[in-house]
Amino acid sequence: MSKITNIFRASEVDTFTVPAAVFNRLLTDPKVKMSTTILYAYILSKADSPMVRIYTGDALNDTGLSRPVFIEARETLVAAKLIKAKETTKQGVWEYEIRSEHGGKLATFEDFIVFRDLAAEQIEAYYASRLGVKKAPGQKSDNNLLFYCPFHSEKGSDPKH
Repeated sequence: MSKITNIFRASEVDTFTVPAAVFNRLLTDPKVKMSTTILYAYILSKADSPMVRIYTGDALNDTGLSRPVFIEARETLVAAKLIKAKETTKQGVWEYEIRSEHGGKLATFEDFIVFRDLAAEQIEAYYASRLGVKKAPGQKSDNNLLFYCPFHSEKGSDPKH
């Protein structure tokens, strides 16, 4: 794992996080072979982000899987929509995209909104749409927008929260 903070790090210890439902699915489905679970854990262990490139020769050495078993495990993970896999132009190097437990794209830090980089109008539109109002009902002296606190149901409460 990378030594930088990313969505796969739980602490300063070399570890990674993955929904328990994924491993439960792999471990409890009688049709899923242990080699598939081993390959999935191996791919995760090499990932710094949802995308990772792995040389198949290294994977075979590290996992102890034979080439046919490795290919079958990869195909099982692709069919289960837990990964996407494609060979790169460099022979033997595959690019894996780790997917969510339902086969969706995983969010990365690049997918998150950095509010400090947005214009006040964009922030106002974002919160107003979510709070069901047309615009911010107030503004502080430093031009920061004020909205009514969504956790308080009183209509006349001050927008100070």
